[in-house]
Amino acid sequence: MPCRAGSTVRQTAYSRAMSTPVVPFPNLEERPDTQNIRLSDISCIVIGCGHNAQKLVEQRRAAGGRVCWLYTNEAPSSGPLIDQDADAEILAACHEGDGLEATSPRPSRGREAHDTPSWACPRNGGQDLSWDLSTFVWRPCGLIRHQGRPIDTAVARLRHSMGSTMVAWRTSGPHVVSLQDDQKYRVADCSEFCAPGVQVVNCGPSGEDISWAISGIVIFADAHDGLAVDATTPNIDLSVLCEEAKPFITVKMAHVVAWSSLLFVQHLVTFILMNTYEPGLRAGDFAWWRASLDVFCCVPFGYSAIPCAFGPALTGRSSAGNVAVSALMGFDFLVAQFAACLLTFGRHASQLRTCSSWAALWLMSVFYLVTMMPVEIRYSASESETRPIRLWNIVWFVWILTGTLGAWLVFYGVALVFIKMSEWNQLAASLYLPAMTSAVEMGVMSISVWLYDILVHQPRMRCTKDGTSLLHMAGDQKKTLILPVSMSHTFAEATRLVSLLVSTIKQPGWEFVPQLLVCFAVNVTLRSNLWTEAMCRLVPQRWWWLVAPDSGTFLLNEVKLCFGYPRFVAMAALAVSNVVTKGISVPPFFNMQAALLLVSAFFLEVLEDVVVTRGWLTAESWSRTMIPYYRRLGVLSPWQVRGFDRDGVQPSGPAIGFSGMRFLEFRAVIVIVLPALEWS
Repeated sequence: MPCRAGSTVRQTAYSRAMSTPVVPFPNLEERPDTQNIRLSDISCIVIGCGHNAQKLVEQRRAAGGRVCWLYTNEAPSSGPLIDQDADAEILAACHEGDGLEATSPRPSRGREAHDTPSWACPRNGGQDLSWDLSTFVWRPCGLIRHQGRPIDTAVARLRHSMGSTMVAWRTSGPHVVSLQDDQKYRVADCSEFCAPGVQVVNCGPSGEDISWAISGIVIFADAHDGLAVDATTPNIDLSVLCEEAKPFITVKMAHVVAWSSLLFVQHLVTFILMNTYEPGLRAGDFAWWRASLDVFCCVPFGYSAIPCAFGPALTGRSSAGNVAVSALMGFDFLVAQFAACLLTFGRHASQLRTCSSWAALWLMSVFYLVTMMPVEIRYSASESETRPIRLWNIVWFVWILTGTLGAWLVFYGVALVFIKMSEWNQLAASLYLPAMTSAVEMGVMSISVWLYDILVHQPRMRCTKDGTSLLHMAGDQKKTLILPVSMSHTFAEATRLVSLLVSTIKQPGWEFVPQLLVCFAVNVTLRSNLWTEAMCRLVPQRWWWLVAPDSGTFLLNEVKLCFGYPRFVAMAALAVSNVVTKGISVPPFFNMQAALLLVSAFFLEVLEDVVVTRGWLTAESWSRTMIPYYRRLGVLSPWQVRGFDRDGVQPSGPAIGFSGMRFLEFRAVIVIVLPALEWS
């Protein structure tokens, strides 16, 4: 929403850069959620364009912190910083008609930079500087997409190799930016009124205006008056001590494609063997090809499930670096698979397939967890830290199991009810399926965020304020938070597809068309925030906490970009195997309606992602309407999805927690992809 004040309001650089006004709030210095947190935990800025700069950025990302890489070999410009404060007249105009209480502007701070380039932080790298929200500036270049300017080729390559991308709700990877020909940058010194950082300005005929500016510790990777820092310098601390200051975690699409491709080949070979040997199968024969369906994916799943997912939820630590222990866990899961498929269910071909998909999965999962969790607890312990496993660790671990493996059974029940319902009322079934799957999916997500808040975030922030460290949950629990959110979505998508397929296979017809379209409409409505837009207008303000988006909502939007596709892998392998072994004279997938359903569902999944990422159908005014609600939340709270700096809530651009999102490690992605394939 543009500022409205007629000809009396001057257009500042900030009001041109932001599509909607900020909402300042008083007493920033007294906010408890930023006390005793280092500025270096929140933001780091690396300046340079050589190998040393890249190494510093990689070290910072490996430590789990967000980093802005200003890709330039130019020295910082001298001169005063441009004041970015909005005056009272502009603020009053911005709030006109918004229904929000205008806040008085902060007093002029009179900030100035030195005439010569200097460190933006003390010589120790700025590790001891506290994060002071009253002086913190957070208006990164990504918020305005370079204002339509071209991107340097080298920067584009670095962004691609490091996974730097941006959508409406987040940026991922390091923030790599360069200077345009008409731009220069200044470095802000640490002072009472100004946090250290970088300010980039556009130099035009009419003067200078701000392009973007962020606060953070500044590291020069190239030599400028002796200010360069080598990546191996011992006093450079790029670590992040406060776990809650780390960005949330997402999943690379390339990782999902890699695991899905491997599993596609495995299922294709298995289905070809089934088509070859099944016709001659007699009662009592041993169907060895069925038992081998999951053997080759068991080792990587067992290798990663406990060290990368379930173990850290309980202990806060991980044995992922111990290859021998991880290999033992992979072998244990493989043994459980053989025992469940070969021994428990005997040689009856009629029983083997059904049991290996459902009962065997649960049996081998329980065996795997019972035998290997003690190993994880033993070998993930650090000799320098004897942190006991407390009640909240156990509760969080139990929920991670419930929100992943437990959600499997819940969605299985949803699918069974739909199949029975479709036999007597197609209309009721078509309304039930998208509503129920979305409700279970949102329920798992909401409970995950709620438990993360009360078990992880709040104890950590209290301990940070009090200066204690042993009374909260250890480890990077944002890595475990992504698991139930991702798996609930993969199960929901698989439930919708499998339920429609089973109904269409049993009763061939075109009843799936309205059901598929209803599912598509519900997904687009939720992902494009149309539902949120309607609810924030219909629901009274005191009930906004029920409908306001939170970090779980955005994480769910994130995983929907890649985890809607694994459900097609096994079915595509079956269709290809039918074409290879039976030719094109018969339908590749049971019947023609089922084959068209599979193709249509894949097309609508792609269309859904395109609609959301391109912004063809989106509603964002809720972010401005709900500002009073988000002003009451902590800056790093899991319920917070709006950006903050010294001027308050920023209605556009991602929150700090979704700026520079990290990626789940490659080996851990199989823990999410494999159950999705097994469900379908």
